[in-house]
Amino acid sequence: MALPRQPAPGSAGWWLRRRAAPERRPRRDGLSLDAIVDAALAVLREHGSDGLTMRRVADELGTGAASLYRHVAGREELVALVVDAVLGRMEPVAPSPAGGWRAEFETTARRFRGHLLAHIEVVPLIRSAQMLGPHSMAARETALRTLLDLGLAPGDAVAAYLAIVHFTVANVQLEARTGVDEQNRRADLESLFAAQDVDRLPHLVAHAGSLATVTGEAEFEFGLAALLDRIQALAG
Repeated sequence: MALPRQPAPGSAGWWLRRRAAPERRPRRDGLSLDAIVDAALAVLREHGSDGLTMRRVADELGTGAASLYRHVAGREELVALVVDAVLGRMEPVAPSPAGGWRAEFETTARRFRGHLLAHIEVVPLIRSAQMLGPHSMAARETALRTLLDLGLAPGDAVAAYLAIVHFTVANVQLEARTGVDEQNRRADLESLFAAQDVDRLPHLVAHAGSLATVTGEAEFEFGLAALLDRIQALAG
């Protein structure tokens, strides 16, 4: 007889089981989720996502791995909890009656991007963590309420919210280059575009400088404006 499938940490099924589980009693070892998250972030900053191990987090906490396993079942669970906790540390955006929904979405998206850039070590973990924890749910609720109040159909409201979130995460992921000399990278890009066959690719050659120097922030602002324009059109 096959054993029941255990949902992957960070998945919808895993969060459902976590919600249904009895509340855990505080441990006597003094470890808290915030302390574990801070230790994991320190390990991520020093060793990167591939170097995040339970042993290193335990060492950062000054405890044994066995003590850490009493709080977190393993690395995958740790990743899910760290991502949700970091998302929950983003400063909330106050409603903007004067600027309306668009100003509120612009501020929120920019703050989300800035928060991810400030915690760039967590960004590679987001894909597996899936952003389905309680802090992510609170953000979804706020955004969906605003979009539905604008008159968007439920399917359009969900698509609009996810498009902004996924676009922002992807923008940060592309900007999260480690160990890269940005000035040399852009110089090489410009040289590469300028070296193309001018008869076959004249626009690449003519605009080599622009192609090489556009920033991640400029791409983000252009894309965000396009997404918000689409929402505005749907709102009528």
